[in-house]
Amino acid sequence: MELRFTAVCMDVDIASRIASYACAAHPAPILIRGDHFEELETGGSFVGVSREAEFFASSCLMEPGDRMVLASDGAIDPMNAKGEELGSEGLVGLLNSPSDGTSLTKALELLVRDRTGGRIPDDLTVVTITALRESRRKSVRPQT
Repeated sequence: MELRFTAVCMDVDIASRIASYACAAHPAPILIRGDHFEELETGGSFVGVSREAEFFASSCLMEPGDRMVLASDGAIDPMNAKGEELGSEGLVGLLNSPSDGTSLTKALELLVRDRTGGRIPDDLTVVTITALRESRRKSVRPQT
């Protein structure tokens, strides 16, 4: 049996707000800054294709108020009746839309079901990370 899958690994240093990440054929992390968004640079093949596969790490600085979005292809690929993918732009639009009290999870599920005729054909995962205005981390000094 052939086993291969996509993956993304991210580490965010909360003190410096530096996000370090690597992707393996996974949708690119999306950095939302104000009214703009950027799909971050990625590289790497599927996990499980080759023992010699290399996965390259990248990093970016998250400014206060920035949001980082990690999403599975099931949250980006759903097509509407015209064959148009939701894409990163559609996902960011959903994340930035005013809430009517519906949770983001439920709103995304309803959007995907609407685009795919009532079913969810793939996994549906979205993680968002928001850089705070100031660090809440307090330094701890050893007692003497």
